[in-house]
Amino acid sequence: MLDLPAIALTTLHFITANVAVGGPFLALWLYRRAGRRHDAAADVLGRQILRVSLITLYVATAAGALAAYVWWNSAPTAVARAFRALPRSRYEFGAAELIISAVCYEVWLRMWRTQSPRRTLAWWIGLFGATNVAYHFPTLFTMLSVLSTRPLDAGTELRFVALLGDREVLARITHFLLASLAVAGAVLMWLAAAMKTNNPESEAARQGWQTAGARLALVPTLLQWPVGILVLLTLPDASRDALLGDDVPTAAMFGLSLATVVALMHALAVPAFGRATRREVSLALVWLGITIVLMTAVRQYSRKPFYPAATEQARSVVVARSLS
Repeated sequence: MLDLPAIALTTLHFITANVAVGGPFLALWLYRRAGRRHDAAADVLGRQILRVSLITLYVATAAGALAAYVWWNSAPTAVARAFRALPRSRYEFGAAELIISAVCYEVWLRMWRTQSPRRTLAWWIGLFGATNVAYHFPTLFTMLSVLSTRPLDAGTELRFVALLGDREVLARITHFLLASLAVAGAVLMWLAAAMKTNNPESEAARQGWQTAGARLALVPTLLQWPVGILVLLTLPDASRDALLGDDVPTAAMFGLSLATVVALMHALAVPAFGRATRREVSLALVWLGITIVLMTAVRQYSRKPFYPAATEQARSVVVARSLS
């Protein structure tokens, strides 16, 4: 029960961060397609995805701050050591970059319907915001997560750029970016399924974008298998052993999460290769949500070997409360 708040907050943060990272890249593609081919459906969907991405950027920031607070309280020594291993300027710089990216999205959203050459300028503003978010934030939080499971001497300070070459960091960043593309594709599929049409031509366009969104979600999900194996191989021995059977509940949860990925791929294949109903689209989204929740829970439990003091402290609090 003690892990439920952390899992819930982290799941919310991951889902919203996935949309905030992957959504703007889909919006860039749809924006360019709408301008070049005068695709009305692409124009509407692109603007909707950008608006959703902007909202989720704000939600991801708030949920991430709360999740970080819970994480800090769960393992203060390990987390503090990880935070101090990176220079303070990195966090100050990251906060400034977050504001800059939000401003870029706000400006781009307001310039969405402008014509050339201002349309080209709006696209470049959007590209700057999208690459800014994708480079700075998945990398920073992945590094903190990795460093919290490593023995670091007091006063250790590491270079941000140097850590980008770390095998575990690189594998987990790739895993997150693929997840962002998959979730963004699912958002496109959902928005297309919800579009209202009034003639056969617009219905065909709606169906086409629904199919495109499902395929954009399915392909990264398939790629997660080899990348997931790479992540597993680069994990610390204690985490990997727990996932592969040393800790039965964690291993069982890991196996269940892999089974949900298979179910998710099957659910996505229906709209990706056929004319899916809105119910079938909704089912694919449900499986996506279940998969993310289970993967987040697996992540939470696989890190417990590195926070033994925090775990014992939490148990002591529960015992004390039950006796009082």
